[in-house]
Amino acid sequence: MLVKLKDIATFINGRAYLMPELQNAGKYRIVRVGNFSGKDEWFYSDMELDPEKYCEKGDLLYKWACNFGPEIWKEEKAIYHYHIWKVIPDESKVNKFYLYYKLAFMTPYWLSSTNGSTMVHITKEIMENKTIELPNIDTQNKIAKILTRLDTQIERNETIVKRLQVLALRAFDYYSTLDRESNSVILKD
Repeated sequence: MLVKLKDIATFINGRAYLMPELQNAGKYRIVRVGNFSGKDEWFYSDMELDPEKYCEKGDLLYKWACNFGPEIWKEEKAIYHYHIWKVIPDESKVNKFYLYYKLAFMTPYWLSSTNGSTMVHITKEIMENKTIELPNIDTQNKIAKILTRLDTQIERNETIVKRLQVLALRAFDYYSTLDRESNSVILKD
């Protein structure tokens, strides 16, 4: 059946910050869109906010500006920035992980109808009115279970690849020396 996202989930905007509010250290990290794409620069805050302005391990988030798409927050309690929505699924209607995968699948299609000239974004109203095909909850659970297992295996494989890359670099370093005069690498016997 086709359903509107607003009928199966609540989208909560993060908090916008003024530069003086962004600290180099503090009680809570502030999660920004760039932090999901490898930017390891964090700001912090000591502010105590309403409970819905925090994300905790396992929460479904959606980046709606610059870098789009869903994320499952995997770290400690943090504050999420304005360009991120916390998505709270109605668990009687939709499996959170099924919704995560559906949002990941649909996002590229939705980007063709984004707004903004200097910074592309999807408005909350537009997002809430998007429709998706939603199978029954049992089917959602089965699909989510399979896809989650695949993602877990992908993460394991990526960890193995990173370790092998480090091992290869160490082996290369062990079996080679740098000739500083010619600025070239010489392989040892």
